Amino acid sequence: MVVDGDIYSKDGKILYDVPKGKKNYKVKKSVKEIGVYAFYGNGNIRHIRVPSSVKKIAAYAFGNMENLKSVKLSKNLKIAEDHLLARSTKLKTITYPKKIRIIQGSFGRKYGCRLKKMYIKAEKLKKIKVNGLPKTCTIYVKNQLVKKQVRDAGFNGKIIVDSEFHLCEMGAAAHMRQPCVLLLSLIFYILHFKDQVAVAWEWPCFLGNQHLQTVCRGTQCIHGRKDYVMVITSLCHHIIGSLRSVGHFLQFF
Repeated sequence: MVVDGDIYSKDGKILYDVPKGKKNYKVKKSVKEIGVYAFYGNGNIRHIRVPSSVKKIAAYAFGNMENLKSVKLSKNLKIAEDHLLARSTKLKTITYPKKIRIIQGSFGRKYGCRLKKMYIKAEKLKKIKVNGLPKTCTIYVKNQLVKKQVRDAGFNGKIIVDSEFHLCEMGAAAHMRQPCVLLLSLIFYILHFKDQVAVAWEWPCFLGNQHLQTVCRGTQCIHGRKDYVMVITSLCHHIIGSLRSVGHFLQFF
């Protein structure tokens, strides 16, 4: 079956081939499996978003894509076959979801793979192969068990254990709410409701279990500083940080 130039199985559940496609490509929600060589050699696509309906991605599916910069994998993906990303050298980061159980490897070595960061969010893997993954790549894992599994698979590069390594599901939303909270606090302050303003929140940050706590109460704004300039400066800082986060997420849409 052919839809918009892409080839599917008769029931539409397997995506077999994407010969062209838009720069920002979204796999259809009806797809449950991405077939062998489905995107292989596609030079048009730069960003791919895989829906939660997909549970398996076959070998070479995203291989040899000269302009591919990002892949948002399905949160329900369980199996990632071998040579999945081989020779897609502009891709620097890949994140495997919590439900991933098998990572087959064969990444293409240093000339066929330029990954700098790999995130594995699973708490346990059934099987992992890391052959062809450059030593310069840093792997972020959820716990010591997965770290041992990756090390036993033969990876000699850097492995970081951190349960909050990937923007923390809750932290990302909180991060984008902060400018609004600060702005409202500032407005209340300017309107002379100084003694009634009380705002506090926690920001789970990238470094692990550390938290940034900021309290604004009356004239003690932004860590106790009383100057409007300091309030506005901090507000701008948080807005810029949030815009960067929004930009990071929007690249998948």
